Amino acid sequence: MFWWLVIILLPVAVVVGYILLVHRNMGSLPYTTEELAFDHDTFGHLISWTKHSILIHGKPTVLVSGEFHYWRVPDHTRWRQVLSQYKEAGLNCIRIYFSWSYHSPDKGIYDFTGNRDLDHLLTLCEELQMFVLVAPGPYICAETQAGGIPSWVLRNRDIRIRHSVNSFFKSYDDQYNEHCKEWFEHICPIFAMHQITTKSNGCVIGFQIENENFETYLNIPTGLHDDMRFLCKVVRDLQITVPLFTNDAWENASFITRSSDHHFFGKQGFGVDLYGFDKYLCFGPNSNPVSLEKIAKNKGDEWPEWEPKTIIKGLDNTEQKVRGFGGGAAQSPIMIPELQGGWFNHYTCKEGYDKVYDFYGEHYTRLIFETSLAQGVTIMNFYMFYGGTNWGTLGDPDVYTSYDYSACIREYGHLSGRARQLRLSISCVRSFMKYFAQTEPIKTVIRPAFKITSSLDTFISGHRKSLVENVEFVFFRNFNKLKRQACTLTLGRVGKEPVQLITKLGYKRSFIGIGSYTPKTGPRLLLATIPIYVKTTLNDEELWVVQCDDEISGQLAFYGPVETKGSLEPLVRVDGDLSIVSFAKSSGFCRIAVAGSEKHLNILALTGDDLYTLHPTFEEDYWYKFTTKQTTEDPLHVFWGVYQTQFDPKTKNLEIGQLQQSHLYQLDPKSENLVQSLALQEPLQIAEDPTLSFHSKTELDFSLVPWQRLSVQKTRPLQNTIDYSFLSGHVLYKLVFESEKETVFRINLRHRGTVFVNSKLLGGHLTYSLELYKPGSKAGPDKLSGGHHKYVIPQEMLRKGENELVVIVESFGLNRCPFTINDSRNPRGIIEVKSDSVPHNKIQWFIAGVDIRTLSMPFNHTGIPDQEHKTAIQEEGKAVKIPVENPVWYDGSFEYHSETKAPLRLHLEGNATAYVFFNGFLLARYYGYQEGPQRDFLLPEGFILQKN
Repeated sequence: MFWWLVIILLPVAVVVGYILLVHRNMGSLPYTTEELAFDHDTFGHLISWTKHSILIHGKPTVLVSGEFHYWRVPDHTRWRQVLSQYKEAGLNCIRIYFSWSYHSPDKGIYDFTGNRDLDHLLTLCEELQMFVLVAPGPYICAETQAGGIPSWVLRNRDIRIRHSVNSFFKSYDDQYNEHCKEWFEHICPIFAMHQITTKSNGCVIGFQIENENFETYLNIPTGLHDDMRFLCKVVRDLQITVPLFTNDAWENASFITRSSDHHFFGKQGFGVDLYGFDKYLCFGPNSNPVSLEKIAKNKGDEWPEWEPKTIIKGLDNTEQKVRGFGGGAAQSPIMIPELQGGWFNHYTCKEGYDKVYDFYGEHYTRLIFETSLAQGVTIMNFYMFYGGTNWGTLGDPDVYTSYDYSACIREYGHLSGRARQLRLSISCVRSFMKYFAQTEPIKTVIRPAFKITSSLDTFISGHRKSLVENVEFVFFRNFNKLKRQACTLTLGRVGKEPVQLITKLGYKRSFIGIGSYTPKTGPRLLLATIPIYVKTTLNDEELWVVQCDDEISGQLAFYGPVETKGSLEPLVRVDGDLSIVSFAKSSGFCRIAVAGSEKHLNILALTGDDLYTLHPTFEEDYWYKFTTKQTTEDPLHVFWGVYQTQFDPKTKNLEIGQLQQSHLYQLDPKSENLVQSLALQEPLQIAEDPTLSFHSKTELDFSLVPWQRLSVQKTRPLQNTIDYSFLSGHVLYKLVFESEKETVFRINLRHRGTVFVNSKLLGGHLTYSLELYKPGSKAGPDKLSGGHHKYVIPQEMLRKGENELVVIVESFGLNRCPFTINDSRNPRGIIEVKSDSVPHNKIQWFIAGVDIRTLSMPFNHTGIPDQEHKTAIQEEGKAVKIPVENPVWYDGSFEYHSETKAPLRLHLEGNATAYVFFNGFLLARYYGYQEGPQRDFLLPEGFILQKN
């Protein structure tokens, strides 16, 4: 009888508990969605939105954005150079995470100068004519220490970080949110000055509230509506008037705006203006949660390919799912604030970022961009677009010094092949922007121009129709299981016989086919089964730049009879009322006209390196009132043939970078075949490697360290490094004991420990895991009961009386508390020391470190107290060997004379570990013993002087 009662009542109890938890989480603060919503009546003429896209001054716009972390580019003189490459890649927007901890070393102290000057950064974006989505958290994640929460907040253990009681339960904390308010009060006035709603050429068009703040996680109610209410109220009170948005970690229906009559047992939830969600799809073997042993043994040639089914499952049902959430998600643009632009790498992995880049390949980002477009996404931000550097101790335990991210712009600052492939697709979108910005899936459209089927499975990812002029788009994506490339396409039309076209597309490649389009001049297009990358007008005739070569080839199907001529050697096949044009050559020029017409459609086909360097320069209408009155439907200029070109529409200057003798080509209405060529004879001159010279060293003297007593309870310290704010790099422990015979200690610490006995090296170990709930887990709960490492001190290292056991402990950073995980206060430093040889009450404990609250830049220190007793040495050469036994500083210099903007690297190798300061900045953390894969470190251009 008892068991029957349990079986009946338990489900009831679960349901009731769930309802009560949801009801509680909806909160009670007196701020409504309607009260804090974007003011369409006042600002709607400047920025607004429809179901399909954002409206900038009334113009439907596709926002193609890239993530930028200024705090990972510490030489702020390089910000312009990096962001200019975002523009060169075709982006019209950037999103920026603003790190609270980067600006605030201690309570009440905020720094917005130098490499933290945000007014300068936003002014720069306006000069470069880039829209900005600001994301100041307060929590930002971003693989940075504690997700950007300052150490002085973490130090107060009465505060619940992100309101978390534990990893799956939150309780609203006024004290935490008051600190968040303080942060917003300092940073929001800077944003307010640069809003599109307050400044005639303002760049800020959206404000993200929090980050990946789930309303429910794994079906457990976790998110607090009062948290979002409070933050939104604060920013509105601080005169933030642009639309607010948030980002689920995936499609999870969190904090969507609902109608005022939408209640849950008498309570109304809270929603943010625009619903966004992140999309990370494929992860390399370096990020699979397998054991360290397997990771350590993993060789690069064993990495499997990423699976197409991951993309199909992760993206191909996005539109239906998001629209199905209803409310604001059904009536606002589909927005992806973080669309995968690569992935990060970890300590202990064998392979570096080049292997991660090769895993995704050059076409991955373009493919997921076009797949997202096939789902009607019109606001997307690639995370990352330029990763930058985890200089100093910025990073959390997931990442080492490089934050290359295998992104479109690599850490050393050059556009990758992936960026160049993406640029081709972005160019197509921006050429046909007004059509792409307003589309519906073809299955919801009455009387499409055609219905298309393919001879290969999984060859088409979508078919959409624009609400403007009925233009249609077919999204070709080859995921054929047999990896076949040639495909026959059948187009069915009402009242007409089906017509067949052909196309060729490589496996895991994609392109967008333009259909049902009427050019300014020339015949009307039914469908292009080749990509059209650029649409422009020259001499009052339309011109397309296309690809039709060994990689992608196909046909152009036009209505009615046509006349053709040109070096592409066009071939015309008549099929009923259609003329099917193909080309015998893969590069060249062609003119196509309606039979009997003098006006032509001009076709320019490019291949290989020409497409790799193809750089159309586009501008949005919004920026044109500040530069020129020319229409913006066409690109301002189209260049190719040179590795790098950056065009400034304001000054009309063109900056060119080249690696070899080459020709610069551009479209020119005055030239034959509309192409002008300019020979360039002076490639970049790369300077010789500089000579390194080391002139002094400083050995760490433990007797000069400013030790302070540390209270312990038996074998465990009562306070850890968080309580002392010893959170940049290292902390030192000293245990004083008496023993004259072999002594054993078992030390549990996080993460790297180096042990000395009476100033002599005994050994060291690493406690770090890529797995969840293991000793030293890089993310999530840490299994504190594990991780003890045994040290045997031989009798000959001991002395009569007091002995000193010194342990230098290096932290890889604080965990970043992602999603609902409450791990930012996982202990650092020594957790426990056990000894069977020495009673715990006979051991004196001491600790030393650097309180980062006293530093102007809290991440720019080793954590080891400074010492100044230098010894002169002389070591010199292109490569220098320096001996390392005990902890030692080496001071060196080099001269560098070069006018070339070329990346300079520092190469380190050997079994020691090293922190490297370059002109005052901690720019490299090197690990031997296979604890990290990085051997080459970028020396940022903005820090390089003639004498370094």
